[in-house]
Amino acid sequence: MEDLDIFIIAGQSNAVGCTNVDTLDKKHRFYYAPHVYLYEEGNFAYYYTNRIIKGITCNMGCYDMQMGIEYGISYRINGKTNKTIGLIRYAYGGTTLFHHWKPDYKKVPDNIEDYGSCYFNFCKTMENGLKAYRNAGFNPIIRGMVWMQGETDAVIEERAIAYKNNLEHIFSCFRKELNIPDLKIIVGEIATRSPLSPFSDIVRESQKQVCEKDKNCVFLSTKNIKIGHDSYHFDGNEDFKLGKKFGDEMLRLIDVN
Repeated sequence: MEDLDIFIIAGQSNAVGCTNVDTLDKKHRFYYAPHVYLYEEGNFAYYYTNRIIKGITCNMGCYDMQMGIEYGISYRINGKTNKTIGLIRYAYGGTTLFHHWKPDYKKVPDNIEDYGSCYFNFCKTMENGLKAYRNAGFNPIIRGMVWMQGETDAVIEERAIAYKNNLEHIFSCFRKELNIPDLKIIVGEIATRSPLSPFSDIVRESQKQVCEKDKNCVFLSTKNIKIGHDSYHFDGNEDFKLGKKFGDEMLRLIDVN
């Protein structure tokens, strides 16, 4: 079997990809990344889920003609190396660490609104994704993880205050679940300034503090990336820029300069 570096993408809508492609400069809309594979489950169109897709285009977000960070990631990685990598993504829009991503559920969740639903589905996606890559003839080796989440936790003060402890806890659970004690996690700073998420600064500071404390976490600042017109998601050019920043961090993890 051929070894294949795997990166995980997880979180809520900015991990899913809710950016309209028509807000991306036309010169970037037709890029194709042939050396990136994708397996995903979650908040995506059915024809992109539960199977390995070879090659990344700019319309593989939540719906047709929507994109996410996977596009900029793939652009950066294929632009700097012809190395083949695989992505496994589980993400769901509007979900919180406080409820949906809680690892400590008491019963198997029945639907997305149940306590712990996203953590449960994440674990199943990892199992299914790794199996799919093996069935495709690869030996998948997880190299790191991208985490892009927190906007909905910033809506209510109680959730925002609990975010730091919840983030530390779920990262510990991810590492135990994947049996990778030193799993590298790249944490994307939430950029929302919406009055509907009034406690965003608390969440941002929590993300930063967790990364400062955890030697295997990288804090990826969005300070110089402008939030889009809806105050939650990024327009095309900014989302593309964010994806490339994630891609740079991934390349460092696989020792590609």
